[in-house]
Amino acid sequence: MKKLFVGICIPLIALSLFAGLSFASNNGNAKIALHVTSPGTAKTRCTVAVVPATCSQIVPYNATAGGASYDVYVCVYDFTEMTATEFGIDYTESLVNGLKIWSFTGCALAGEFMITSPTPAWPAPGSGVVYTAYCINKTFTPSGDNEVVNIGYFYLTAYGSGGRLSIIGSPRASTAEITDCAAQPSHTDVISGNTPSNLGYADFGSGTGYKPGCGGVPVEDHTWGKIKSLYR
Repeated sequence: MKKLFVGICIPLIALSLFAGLSFASNNGNAKIALHVTSPGTAKTRCTVAVVPATCSQIVPYNATAGGASYDVYVCVYDFTEMTATEFGIDYTESLVNGLKIWSFTGCALAGEFMITSPTPAWPAPGSGVVYTAYCINKTFTPSGDNEVVNIGYFYLTAYGSGGRLSIIGSPRASTAEITDCAAQPSHTDVISGNTPSNLGYADFGSGTGYKPGCGGVPVEDHTWGKIKSLYR
């Protein structure tokens, strides 16, 4: 069953009123990637070591398809502060050779609200979401292994030869955007359309995925407590 969280808050109003406009703030280098894990349980998702603490721990692929299921976390990093993000997704939906997303679950961040696109319905191919929370404020190191904020996860199955799940611009704005804690239109950065791209993708069956601007070898993930420590 799809969830729709409806709330009135300044970031959502700003993003709604200023669709299609490009402003500059301090998050122009922000990135969104996808982290693939084996499915957790309802009680442990978002709360245990499946959630990466730094971008080098993000694993954007799995070589097994053929009906295997996964949790795929949406990871945001390389930003200074954030109170809202907007993005879309794209993939080939198929029960033969492709992906089937069964659900998306927010990771219950403080002050969380989520508004999904009515057409296409979230999380269908080409759909999008505006996701807000209370201010997330952190230190950004331009060349370092930067800490990750996870805003939720998809539960999906990769059928046949598998496929690719990509972060793209939202259908509402045709862009991916980050709004900082001032929550004003002049504090929204468009992070799509860059070369190399600031938006990642996850591969299933073949390919190694793409986590923008972050190298390193994945190691054991850390606890959700590390992520919660980023909130004020």
